[in-house]
Parts: sequence; C-alpha cells; structure tokens
Amino acid sequence: MSEEQTSNISINITVYCDIDMEKLSLLKELLNELVPVTIRHTYLKQIFIVADDALVDTVNAIIEARADYKRPYVAGEFAPSGVAVPIQNNDQFECYIVITESEVQIIKPPLNHPAKLVSTLLEELLHTQVYATVWEARGYIDPRIETSSIFDDLFVQASRFHDEYFVNRSKAYIAYNTYIFDVPGGYSNMCLEYGVPLNSIIKESISKLVQLRTDVTKGNITREQTWYDLIEIIYRYIFEPLARDAAYRESNPEVRVNNDDLIENLFYREYIEPYWKRIKIELERSYDSDLSEMSLALDEIVRNLQEFLINIGVTFADRNGQKEYIKFNLVISS
Repeated sequence: MSEEQTSNISINITVYCDIDMEKLSLLKELLNELVPVTIRHTYLKQIFIVADDALVDTVNAIIEARADYKRPYVAGEFAPSGVAVPIQNNDQFECYIVITESEVQIIKPPLNHPAKLVSTLLEELLHTQVYATVWEARGYIDPRIETSSIFDDLFVQASRFHDEYFVNRSKAYIAYNTYIFDVPGGYSNMCLEYGVPLNSIIKESISKLVQLRTDVTKGNITREQTWYDLIEIIYRYIFEPLARDAAYRESNPEVRVNNDDLIENLFYREYIEPYWKRIKIELERSYDSDLSEMSLALDEIVRNLQEFLINIGVTFADRNGQKEYIKFNLVISS
C-alpha cells in the first residue's frame, strides 16, 4: 500500500495494488484538472485504487469502518469501475472514491487523459458534489432502512436516479464542451451517450415483474421482500435507464442511439410514459436550478412513482412502519 497527496488539492490517494509511480503522478495531474470543474466542496477525503475484484469489498469496508449507519453497498448488474462513497457519522460527513486498478493502468505515459478514466473520474467526482449538496441541505443522505416508510423507500430510489441524471448530464456537458480527452496530436472533446437501446431494457423489466408476480402467487416470497424487489426492478430496469439516456441527450446533440421503437412498447406507452414525462420535468427542474430545487423535485417524483405503482396494480400501505399490506396484481403480461 502507498499513499500520495495531490499537489493542488488536499486529497490523499491510497493505492492497494501495483501501480507504476509515473502513472500515479499522471493520475494526480489529471485530478488537479478535473476537480475544479466538478466539485465545490471540501468533503472528499481520499481516493482508493484497488484490484478490480476488490472494489465492492473496499467500498463496504469503508462503510463498516467509518459510517454510523452501515447500509451495505451492492453493485448493479454490471461491474462498476468506480464508486463514490458518502459517509455520515453523527453530525460529520465526508466522501471517498474507490476506482479499479484497470482504470489507472490504461494511462500511457506521457498521455494521461484516456477517455474511460476521464469519464469515470468525472462521474465519481460529480457524485460527491451531489452528496455534499444533499448533506448541506438536509443533514443526511438516505432515510434509515430500519425506520423507513414506503415514502422513504421510494424517496431513496428517486434520489438514486435523480443523482444519475444530474451527474451524467453534467458529465456529458463537460465532455462535449471541454478538450480533455487524449487524441493523436493533442486533446479533443467527446460526445458521451448512454448507448443502450431503451426498448430492450423496458422489455426486461416486464419479464422481471412477471416473474415477481409468479413468485408472489406461489408464496415463494414475503410481502416485504416483494416490495424491495419491486422497487429495485422499477429503478434498475425502468427509471434509471430512462434518466441516464435523457441526461446524455440533453447535453449531447450528437447522440446516435435511436429509441423510436420504444413507443411501440405497449407497457411503456400506456403505463410508463405518462409518469416518465412528469418525472423528467422534475429532473430538469432540479438540474436547471443547480440542485437548489432538488427537494421539491424529489417530492414530485415520489408522488409520480406512487401513482405509477398503483397504475400497474400495486397496492401498498404502512402499518407501524412495516410494509405489511402489499398486494401485487400486475396488470401486464409477458
């Protein structure tokens, strides 16, 4: 393990893998360029570079060692190359970033602006800016699971895809308007895009929802677990992809992926689109206000998520803080 400190900003870089010192020095130079255009706070304390297969364990070790509320990190379907970790401990707040070794190894001295690394660093630095803004506005990041209501659970999911929208739209804007990527003979801007056809993801959400309904019907899953699986599906396979795609399109006039076939998807057209249009307005509202109207926007997003769930056949209610009355009569078929 080695520790380095960037020359212009007070952020330690801790290395838990074998990184050439020249590459590490070039990484510090790159960070000194990116930090001023991404963050306006002083909560970022440390950046960890770890072996690719150690990223999730490292994130959870940070949470276990430093946070008073130890909500574990779970990676999504695709292995991440970087994670921003917000830590709250009583009335204290700080951020960490964990990135994988392979991200740094793609530096080819004397060049130090490879597109993949720049994109990863931009995204995680911008995430810390969102977390810092949230902390300063309300004094916590997420409601605590053990005391959360159904509203709180939806608020957490709304916050997640809200943050992805803000971060990816900001990243795409910086990438399109700044010459920060290595190209032969110098630097260039870049047109970033989500790059995944939305129709295929929405179709996957249908199959997962139908499978969840089958598990409920057969009694293979508790009502409370049904709730958590349900809101993860609508996050991961509906609203996060929609938010990410919209974010890139707003900041990149040259997006190439065509989603015209999405309107042919009956589930999207009849059950998702009416609520997505309203949610997108709120995401834009928060972004355009530089997060000053984030809380108001999130309240409206949660209200639309509740209405969306009711529209697809979900009945839910809290009883003494427990999700006991959840009925799942899905109105769609595979």
